Amino acid sequence: MMNIQPKRRYEAQVRDGEFTATKEFFASNRRKAVKLAVWWFWYEYKGTRGCARDSLIVTDPYSEVRYDSRFSCADRMNRFLPPDVIDRLIKESNGELIRNERKSQRGVAIGELRRVKRRRDFGRFVAPGIRQMRNGVMYYRITTLPEKKEGGKLMRRRKYRDIRLRARTIVAAVDEVKSRNLVDQNNSARRMKVRDLFFVLHVSGALVASELTDGQKRKYEHVLKKYRKETVAH
Repeated sequence: MMNIQPKRRYEAQVRDGEFTATKEFFASNRRKAVKLAVWWFWYEYKGTRGCARDSLIVTDPYSEVRYDSRFSCADRMNRFLPPDVIDRLIKESNGELIRNERKSQRGVAIGELRRVKRRRDFGRFVAPGIRQMRNGVMYYRITTLPEKKEGGKLMRRRKYRDIRLRARTIVAAVDEVKSRNLVDQNNSARRMKVRDLFFVLHVSGALVASELTDGQKRKYEHVLKKYRKETVAH
């Protein structure tokens, strides 16, 4: 026996200046109701009332439109919203959503809401090879292909990959790199100079300078200067 989903009642409203019109629809959910309302709008007015986004509203009587991490502004379920629902979603999103003031374009799905554009988080290197994002997540950078030079001319750029770590401190990150055997396989002199995990611990403050041998101090001299400057800058 087929399980037929009961129909729900929705209302489409057209507001264009002093002109108003309403139409009742029955559908299993708001997404399908919006689809029916848009079809009706274009068949009924044939473009004389402009873009649907500018004059068509579909009610949300069952509070189906809710904000969560997977909310999509372009989803048909979340379009042609009444003003009070728009205000509620902006509040629920805690600043993630704002009203979309972009001009309507025929044939282009532009919703009433859009996400706030935020500056991309590139993180910063808190130690050689270990990058930390603003939210505390750490990545370990490995070289997948070393750079190649011929006669002093760069023939191939270095390629690398960032591996996400579970650790939240540099000491824990070093332990995780060891346990997961993530140490860079590129055996270039540069890799040996800046990716030595013992040196990473020293830069992080987990090991003091007195614990470095004279040979390690000479080996890391150039990079130590760089991280001393970064420490002062921060």
